[in-house]
Amino acid sequence: MQKIFVRYIAVVIAVLTITGCKKFVESGDVNINPNKPADATLNTLLPAVENATANSHFWVAYTTTLFSQQMASYASGPINDDQNRDVRMGIAYQTIYLNALTNAKIVVSKAAAQGSPYYSAIGKILLVLNLQLATDTWGNVPYAESFQAPAILYPHYDKQETLYPLMQKMLDEAIAETQQPNPASLKPATDDLIYGGDMAQWRQTANMLKARLSIHTTKKGATAAATAALAALTGAYTPTSKDLQLLYNDKNLNPWQINVSNRIQTGNFTITPSKRFVDALNGTAYPGLVDPRIGILIDKKTSANYVGLPNGSSTTGNTTDLTVNTFFGKTGAPLLMASYAEQKFIEAEARFLLNGGLRLNSSCVKSR
Repeated sequence: MQKIFVRYIAVVIAVLTITGCKKFVESGDVNINPNKPADATLNTLLPAVENATANSHFWVAYTTTLFSQQMASYASGPINDDQNRDVRMGIAYQTIYLNALTNAKIVVSKAAAQGSPYYSAIGKILLVLNLQLATDTWGNVPYAESFQAPAILYPHYDKQETLYPLMQKMLDEAIAETQQPNPASLKPATDDLIYGGDMAQWRQTANMLKARLSIHTTKKGATAAATAALAALTGAYTPTSKDLQLLYNDKNLNPWQINVSNRIQTGNFTITPSKRFVDALNGTAYPGLVDPRIGILIDKKTSANYVGLPNGSSTTGNTTDLTVNTFFGKTGAPLLMASYAEQKFIEAEARFLLNGGLRLNSSCVKSR
């Protein structure tokens, strides 16, 4: 009797299991994770885009500081970049397009659909930050036909002279949107890791970026570029404004700490302050002039003198490193993307040009 009962229960369980599985499969829910949202909300997308934008700036700087000889490479992966051979910036390109621009476009699109001009404004400003970083690094880059896969898998490259006016237009739109009424239920707050939803700060940032874009076009007309830059600066940062920067902590580390200063502690050396850069600070290049910031920017550890690493040498002999004791390599260090200090340099260049100063010929920006 007991065996019959057990067999009966087994059959019932089997039937119920098969029926349940059949219903689950036929309903189309087999590939849906009930614990994972099917769509990202604005307040979950925004911090991800801000973090990606900070990482974009790091990965571009990681290589370009080798070209500008502010940093030099030990005998490891970056030595190819330091010696200007087989230079690749794949991680930077991927971070800008896959992580930052793609999601910034989604933020703008969702914000428009849901009626939130504040999220739209921040999304456009972050979009411009990444697009400018891309075109200033590579020149012509994909944009107009991008983000349309699978319909378009090979987007054409837009010329820089078409991207700069487009970015100015987006910033104008963002400035207007920061001053529009916004639903209380769709206001950015703590999800905005940079300004906490302070739209006045974002408006100042947009104006500062307009000035930056303008001063990059002096080759197309120095007077017009300088005039436009100064006009934008009237609505930009003040001495009490907060810089556009992402702050980190001991759980979420600054990418300079992750990729440089922490590795130095474990003996996995990558890049370090170059001899050219250190000499410009320690009184060698300019006898008698020692930059008071040198001890904050660079760590000479127990050595008596600051000695940088010669670019392209892949040798040793330097006494300096970007350690966890330096401003940019320490725990909690910010990653700057736009600042009041940069703004004052833009203003100085604009006023210099408008007062008869000559524009320098050297520039990494083709439209300049």
